Order: sequence, then C-alpha cells, then structure tokens
Amino acid sequence: MLGLPVLLLVFGKLQAQGVKISSSPGAPDSSAILELDASDRGFLIPRMSQVQRDAIVNPAVGLQIFNTTSDCVDMYFNSGWSSIHCGCSQSPSAQFSLSSNPAGTGNPVTATAQQVGSSSFQWSFASGSPSSGSGSSATSTWSNAGSYQISLTVTDSAGCSDSSSQTLVVNACSNGSQTFSHTGGLQTWTVPANACNVTILAEGAQGGNGQQGGTGGNGASIQGTFNNLNPGDVLVVVVGGRGISGVSGNSSRGGGGGGGSFVYTQANNTLLIAAGGGGGGGHNSGNGGQGLSSSSGGNGASGSAGGSNGNGGGIVTTNGYDGGGGAGWLSNGGSNAQATGGRTRTNGWTGGSANAYSPTGVNGGFGGGGGAEHGAGGGGGYSGGGGGRNGNPYGAGGGGSFNGGSNQSNQSGIRTGHGRIVITWN
Repeated sequence: MLGLPVLLLVFGKLQAQGVKISSSPGAPDSSAILELDASDRGFLIPRMSQVQRDAIVNPAVGLQIFNTTSDCVDMYFNSGWSSIHCGCSQSPSAQFSLSSNPAGTGNPVTATAQQVGSSSFQWSFASGSPSSGSGSSATSTWSNAGSYQISLTVTDSAGCSDSSSQTLVVNACSNGSQTFSHTGGLQTWTVPANACNVTILAEGAQGGNGQQGGTGGNGASIQGTFNNLNPGDVLVVVVGGRGISGVSGNSSRGGGGGGGSFVYTQANNTLLIAAGGGGGGGHNSGNGGQGLSSSSGGNGASGSAGGSNGNGGGIVTTNGYDGGGGAGWLSNGGSNAQATGGRTRTNGWTGGSANAYSPTGVNGGFGGGGGAEHGAGGGGGYSGGGGGRNGNPYGAGGGGSFNGGSNQSNQSGIRTGHGRIVITWN
C-alpha cells in the first residue's frame, strides 16, 4: 500500500499530465484534464431532485446535475440554474398560417404561429425580403413570381423544439379596371386570378330636386384598398340611382332621396358604402342633406333624425306628408301613410315610393333612397338620412358612409346624378 506522501505525489503528477480512465492503454488527450474512454458504458453525472439541487451551497459556475424532477440536464450559470437539455416528452408546435396563399408580387404576406407564449420563434423566408424574422408572427414580400419555402422553428423554455414548412405561391400581379354604372339592379364582380391590390371607388347618387328649386344633395365619394380579397371572391355591386325630382301638385313637392352605392361580399361582409344625398325641398329652401362621409345619416331640415349604427333614417310623423327616411345597411327607412322609406338589401335595395293616392309623390333612388311626398326623401347609405318635413316643405338628410379599406379617401357631397363604382387592381 502506498504511503500518503507517495499517493499525493502520484496524483500530483496525474493532475499535471491529465488523467485517462480506460480499459485500454494510452495517454489522455493533451487538451483534457480528465478523459473517460469506453465503448459499452457512459458517464453518469449526479442525479437529484430539484429540492436537492437547490440545497447545494455556493454552486460553482459550470456545475452540472441531472434534475429528476424536470427530466432535464441543469447547469449553474452566473445568473443561476438553467436547463440546457430536457427529455422533451411534449415538444412545442411549429404549425403556422399565412395571411394569403397564393399572394401577389410586392404584396406583404404575414406568417402567424399557432402557438404563442414563452417559446422563441425563428422564421425563414426563402428569397423573401426580409429573409428571416422572429416573434410569433413575421412578414415578408417577394418581388418575383414563383414558389417559395417558408419555415418556422419553435423552441420553448426547456430547450425543446419543433419545425415545419409551407410552400407559398407568388403570382405576378395584373392590371385592370372596371366601371359600374347605375342599372337599377344588383351587379357582381369576381376578383381576377392575378389581382393583388384591389382599390374600390364608390360614389353615392344625388337626391332629386324639389319642384320649386330646392336642390337635391350630392352623393359621397368613398375609396379604399382591400388586400384581404382572394382570386375568385365574388363581390355584390349596388350603384345608387338619383332620386326623382318633385312634380307639381296642389302645392310644391320635395324630391326623392338619392340611393347609396354599396360593395360587399356574397357573405354580406361590408367593404365600402358611399351614401346618397337627401332630396331637395319643394320651395327654395336650400340643398337637401349631403351624403356624409361619417357613419351616421344626416337629419332632415326641421325634420326627422338620421339613422345611426347602420340603421335607416327616421320620419317625422306616421300620417302626414313628410318624406320617407333613407335605408341603412341593417334596416329600412321610416315610412308614413304617404311615403315609404328606402329598403335594405333583403328587399332588393329599392327606393321608397309615394302611395297610390298621392300621385304627385315621387320615388327615391335605387340603393335605398327615401320616397317623397310634400317633404323630401332621405338618402340611402350605411345609415340612412332622415326624411324632410312637410310644411315649407323641407329638404332631407343625406345618408352616412362606411369604409373598411386602407389608404382611404373620403369626400362628402361631390357626386351629381346617378352613382358610380370603379374597381381597379394591380
């Protein structure tokens, strides 16, 4: 048996040269202080629970243990204990969705991970700009048509990871334009295969003039861009008609309300609505209400309140000679015994009318314009304009508009005559 001085001398030499534990002879690697060499057994680090790990006094930086509580290999850093690898019995999910596929050249595509929280995210966009990203969602664009790989790697706080990929098809964008005029009926437009940016301009119709010079209000002009439309989507197009001008009778008559112009999907999702103007009063009482670029309809002059929150405009009385209210997106305009309000999409967007025993009354324009008797009819729109009051008689309020697009351009009271809708794409 070696004495203590000899034993210390042996270990001192081993420490200076490095130690190799092996079943075969040979010197340890010169870079290692300790080398373990085996082909049938492994190196087993201390195994302990997390409570036991946390009870270690003054752990050295670099200390490693196997944590039996978390099933992870832990190492002590300057900032404290951290898991450097885990068993990953429940890996995170790298599944994700794309905002559009196919997409158009130059159009941004946003990729969104299904899993959020404490995980980290690394995106790769082949040939995209930018080509990489982080966070639970990231956006890139492509300048050339083709098929490109989008990949995501998700890593959770335990070091477990998952990856997935999708192929994005990028089409070259085409240019085009189509104008829709007033026909008195519903029209449709299908998004072309290579339409990337779709811009819609809608203009509401003018209200009819009063019999003795009260001018009908002009329609609104509403424009927006819609990048959430996909090739093959079918849009419903309603081009408002001008309200009928008042005719002579026992006394002066107001004009019918101008119809609103509407563009919406077949699922009845509103995209853009340009309000029609209110009918002019029978006397020289000024213009009818304007097609407002706000969502609420205008009030009739000395008459009823305009609609709000997508509802039709009101009417002053139920048995007088006041004009009918303009239709809104959700409800018809107000009616009385002499004139009916404009009608919504469920009633074919027809304009209001005067009753049969009021032969000098006039109709509102297609697109929900209110009918007129003595008082003028309200304009149709997202919210209908209020009907004009009998007496002077008075002009009516214009409808309210709606714009669900980006890059908006909204103007009040500029369209004369019938409405118009122009759709362009590039």
